[in-house]
Amino acid sequence: MALTVRAENWPASWAQTTVGSLRLALFGSPATAKRLGRRVRADRLREETFIGPLYSTGGELLPGDDGCPLSASARIFGHRTQTFAMALALAETTKQLVFGPAIAANAHLTRGSVVEIPVEGWNVREPFYLECHQERVSARVQRTLFAALRKTLRQLGARSPARQRLLKGLIRPG
Repeated sequence: MALTVRAENWPASWAQTTVGSLRLALFGSPATAKRLGRRVRADRLREETFIGPLYSTGGELLPGDDGCPLSASARIFGHRTQTFAMALALAETTKQLVFGPAIAANAHLTRGSVVEIPVEGWNVREPFYLECHQERVSARVQRTLFAALRKTLRQLGARSPARQRLLKGLIRPG
């Protein structure tokens, strides 16, 4: 089983199901966000340093695409990491920005170690997929996983007190 945010070519033995969509956003330390202001224009970000993704393929490390509306050629890159979690950890202690799935930043947002930085005109969403090997994951288990993921996405995406209660239950301090 795998959870992915981009459609990939999987072998025929794998079933791909769209669970929903994930919102992607820009994140940085509270100090960086304060320096940039409340609502940032995208062209202003050309002067900022970003943490970019890094992929390992065939024994090589290659820069990846994070889906940011500001193209890679229009950005300055500092660090590059193989995981979004590491990118968020770097953003906490540097002046660098990171773009990625908002749902993956929940623990950092809850702690206040990073904040979301709204950018004018940016409202990016990507499909979220459940990939299952059909010979190893039964159809019943696939349906159960799909239903649980859909429910969790709806709850995390809701702007309500229920979302806050869910986050408190999912995210353990420290």
